[in-house]
Amino acid sequence: MPSKTKYVLLSLLLGFLVFAAAGFLAGAYLGTGPKHPHAFGPVIIGAIIAAYTAPIGAVVGLISALVIKNRTWKKMLLILGIAFVLMVAGSILYVRILMA
Repeated sequence: MPSKTKYVLLSLLLGFLVFAAAGFLAGAYLGTGPKHPHAFGPVIIGAIIAAYTAPIGAVVGLISALVIKNRTWKKMLLILGIAFVLMVAGSILYVRILMA
């Protein structure tokens, strides 16, 4: 497999896994707050958020692997981290606008 194809496929997988892990941790943390007796537990909330964020990470990994000229894994992880933070910030703003 050519080097660029291998990098793109591994970046897609890395984006999927990074966003799933970060989404799970964020959801598990958010799920530890005050609860209704019939609410889901932190693990289930983390799994739901991981399932929603993982495809977004795969797309971000794919697009950034195709756009980046100097291909390094540190740069890819930095891009994925920034993209996750921007996604969370956008989600928070979206919810606040809906609640206003």
